[in-house]
Amino acid sequence: MLRRQIGDAAFFHGVRRLVSEYTGTYAEWNQLQQVFEEASGVDLSWYFVQWVEEPGAPLLKIHEARVQHDGKEGYWIRLRVLQSGRAYRLQLPVFVQLKQGPAYQAILDLRGNDQLISFWVPAQPLRLKLDPEYQGFRRLKRDQIPPMLNLWVTDQHRAVSLPFSDSDQLPYQSALERIRGEQKDVVWLGDETDSTKSQSVLAFGGAHQNGVVSKFLRWCGSRIAVGEQAVTIEGTTFSGDDIAVLISCANPKQPEHVGTVLFGVSTDAVKPVARLLFFYGWDSYLVYKNGKVIARGSFDPESPELTVEFQST
Repeated sequence: MLRRQIGDAAFFHGVRRLVSEYTGTYAEWNQLQQVFEEASGVDLSWYFVQWVEEPGAPLLKIHEARVQHDGKEGYWIRLRVLQSGRAYRLQLPVFVQLKQGPAYQAILDLRGNDQLISFWVPAQPLRLKLDPEYQGFRRLKRDQIPPMLNLWVTDQHRAVSLPFSDSDQLPYQSALERIRGEQKDVVWLGDETDSTKSQSVLAFGGAHQNGVVSKFLRWCGSRIAVGEQAVTIEGTTFSGDDIAVLISCANPKQPEHVGTVLFGVSTDAVKPVARLLFFYGWDSYLVYKNGKVIARGSFDPESPELTVEFQST
């Protein structure tokens, strides 16, 4: 964010000076501020007060978006952007997919709680996204975070679903014991319980061992396909008795909740993963081979509050 604020030349000049003057020691925040102020010739006191001294983070929403042809070859886009609570000064990138030509990019300067911004694009806009790559520090709602195990951990309403038989539950005992010891408010689902109500669910076992697993995996759509001896995730297939998978899918009707599933091609594949399950909370999927991670990734959600679809003509 500081680089975008003062520009590449000033930013990297400040970085070089920071390395030159403070290598082997500590730089206080006020010294960091001074280095970049002198490198850029810009007063950055507001910037360091906002991001270092004061608490909180901005929460943004596109309230309204309009398009108007300029009478020649371009279009004007007018956005109304809202900030909840305190208004932050922000510079955020906006990406616009056009009907013709490459995507258009610009930087928007936001300063108010209710701000109207206009900018020109060279062709008819089809879709707009504000800060889709999270280049600005801001607060995210749960449905704006990729599905992951940690969304189950932090959900106020969470449940666990076990395999049908006691023998199929055995490979997961180390994880289950930890949950019973630390998660006192977890609901343990029975066969008759509605597993899709307003809650996140952590399910153990494959689809043939646990009746809710297929439902949760369908939430991921075409991203995942599970066979008897293999699993395919986003086009890559993993097979063998030593393969285990931890995967989280967002509830399409309630995207603030997730369905997370841990299963293995074989019992031996699951045991070493279950023991360390909660060390792997930040990815939408992880694939393990002999207990070691060989693939991981995130399913980035759409952010409807910061995305606009324009009518094509």
